[in-house]
Amino acid sequence: MSDNYDDKDKLAKRMGFDSWEAFLNSETKDISEEDAKENYQSRKEIYFSSRNDFIITKEELERLNNFRSKINKVETNWSWLDDEENLEENIQNYISENNLEGKNIGKEDVAFYAAVHRRGLKYLLPKLPKVITKWSWLDDEEHLEENINNYISENNLEGKNIGKEDPNFYRAVLNRGLKDLLPKLPKVITKWSWLDDEEHLEENINNYISENNLEGKNIRQEDFDFYAAVHRRGLKDLLPKIGKNNWSWLDDEENLEENINNYISENNLEGKKIQKEDFNFYNAVRRRGLKDLLPKIHINYDINNFSKEELKILQDQIYQRLSELEEE
Repeated sequence: MSDNYDDKDKLAKRMGFDSWEAFLNSETKDISEEDAKENYQSRKEIYFSSRNDFIITKEELERLNNFRSKINKVETNWSWLDDEENLEENIQNYISENNLEGKNIGKEDVAFYAAVHRRGLKYLLPKLPKVITKWSWLDDEEHLEENINNYISENNLEGKNIGKEDPNFYRAVLNRGLKDLLPKLPKVITKWSWLDDEEHLEENINNYISENNLEGKNIRQEDFDFYAAVHRRGLKDLLPKIGKNNWSWLDDEENLEENINNYISENNLEGKKIQKEDFNFYNAVRRRGLKDLLPKIHINYDINNFSKEELKILQDQIYQRLSELEEE
């Protein structure tokens, strides 16, 4: 709505006045023009928030406005907190009169707490009583270790994983930094516990290998559980080394290509993907930069067996490869 006088006169008539001036004169005998305009604005908001066909009477507007003014003027006076004389006593009296003893003042009386906090007087508020919990006995240092052991015994936790069996007790102990007072779990006897006995360890490992027919074999592949148990204990150096293929002949440049082809033939690798069939050989060749001496695999494609989509993919791959070759 615009703020010209034609609109104001219409609004005044809807409220039961002859004109805008009549409306102002009826309400502004003891207040300034600025206050009157502000008063009008608040009434206008109330008016237009109502239904268009509902006429608000002058009395209703006045009643609503007075109620709004009362709300705005309601404010607790905390100025007594600025008087340093008997301040602590006055705070205690307020707490007592408002039944706040032993309660969380910040929660029960936010306005009072905020007023105290703003003035830096929080230290004058009484401390909350210490909460007594199920685990408060853990805060009593006297006979603490004995009390912990008694709890463990009474709850049948001996030799068990306390963190798993009684997580609440375990957490209470952990939060107080008392984990060292919990009994250690007994050492679990396993199939591989003999690996923890340092005496005759190497001899025992060799005996195991012999008894299980693992000589000269890939132990990790043949007996993974044993290998993992050895590995976890950092004893891999005690396992016998497996003989590796000797690729030194690849370092002899004379007849190198012929030797590579002979190896491929002897190991039945013709027309196969060497990287997949004999990775160790492939890796030895690759490390020496001799990949170009490996035969290329030629695959005969029957174009008639390809769909249009597959032919498009194949064409894209060919163009990409040609582009890479040109960059080289």
